[in-house]
Amino acid sequence: MEAFNNIENELSGNKKTLSVPKNDTNKDIKKVDSIIAENDSNINGFNQAIEPLKPKINRQKGMNRLVKLSDFIEVINPNEWRIKGIIPKEGLVEGYGSSGSYKSFIFLDMGFCVASGISWQGFEVMQGAVLYIAGEAPQGVKKRLKGLSIHYDIKELDFAILPMPTNLMDENEIILLSNEIKELYPNGMAMIIFDTLHRNSTGSNENSAEDWGIILGMIDKYIRPIVENIIWIHHSGTQEQGRSRGTNSRYASADVSIRIEKSETLIAKVINDKQKESEEFSNMHFDMKIQDIGILDEDGKNITTLVPIINNDTVGTSLNNKSILSLEHNNLLGSLRLSIKTNGLSIPEELKNRESISDGKCINVKDWRDEAFKVLTSSGDIDEKKQLEAKRKKFTRYKKELINKGKIIEYDNLVLIIDDCIYRHRTDGQDRTGQNRTMSTMSIHS
Repeated sequence: MEAFNNIENELSGNKKTLSVPKNDTNKDIKKVDSIIAENDSNINGFNQAIEPLKPKINRQKGMNRLVKLSDFIEVINPNEWRIKGIIPKEGLVEGYGSSGSYKSFIFLDMGFCVASGISWQGFEVMQGAVLYIAGEAPQGVKKRLKGLSIHYDIKELDFAILPMPTNLMDENEIILLSNEIKELYPNGMAMIIFDTLHRNSTGSNENSAEDWGIILGMIDKYIRPIVENIIWIHHSGTQEQGRSRGTNSRYASADVSIRIEKSETLIAKVINDKQKESEEFSNMHFDMKIQDIGILDEDGKNITTLVPIINNDTVGTSLNNKSILSLEHNNLLGSLRLSIKTNGLSIPEELKNRESISDGKCINVKDWRDEAFKVLTSSGDIDEKKQLEAKRKKFTRYKKELINKGKIIEYDNLVLIIDDCIYRHRTDGQDRTGQNRTMSTMSIHS
């Protein structure tokens, strides 16, 4: 039969063609039926094989994932910061600059301060564990960390180092890194710094948006679930110094972009190119202080490194902003937070009602002062009584300034941190929830 000539049965990519002669029609029909049955069997097997690969949307009956606009915008939480006004609590950060611009010194200093809980150059930090991936010159990183430890007089902090690169293009390497983080920090980390992106992405083409998509996919899948801030340090473009080298897709995916320039010898300029959810901070200049690390070389000379020190005269009006505090203010605020965490008291109902506080802790001013004296610098006088008197005066002055800046409230010899309390309502129309600023992680001695 001509109707059965050149029969093509194409099902799910399985194609079989049958050319039948014009005689012996019943036999031909049986042969066609056999092929059709075989194809049906193949389709059933194919469907069974791909069933586990199909995306599944688990939704309880009657549940709807869509949200009305009025409900969606009803509660908007204020920005939370890892470094106040500089780096948000969570997100992707790109730091870049030309070779020798002191970019690694700046970001290593940030990580050190976050891990220790002290303010970064006068900007309040939210403490948490930090991992630094020293993809290049790990011996140089060792000297820089030794210098920071001496400069801040801090030796124990939640700071870990991987003294070798890891390949963000290699899924096996990223799984290994993720497992190592989970093993040492089961509650997660605050920050990871990849220095540099080039050394930690072997085999990638930095001009390729596709390769960056692979790297970003690795970060999203394995790193972001366990680390809040992901920072990569990169180089400036050779043709355009005003942006980082390579594909624009990387810049587009970053929540924050910070450029470091060497304005002159031992002076670094920090420029904020991008803040996705806030205003860019003003330009800052840093003097690179030469720091002796207490070790002699083979010729008996002191081995030194560099430590960044902010030059307040070049910061501009932003330093006078109420949200930005001096180093002493931040240290005092940190001592208050530690006091409340250790010996916090319930807030009196009268104060709760007056400030519309639903929950929080406070501390006796005297207990705070005892803790604050450990971080306040003295006049340098040899006489201990004069040193103590100088600290008392500083404490009283800075306490008053923190009240005026809207950071703390003092009430009947009790004091609390405004941002660390939970409020029933606020006059600005937003609910604001304070959270424990210190991540619970293992201590790693670097």
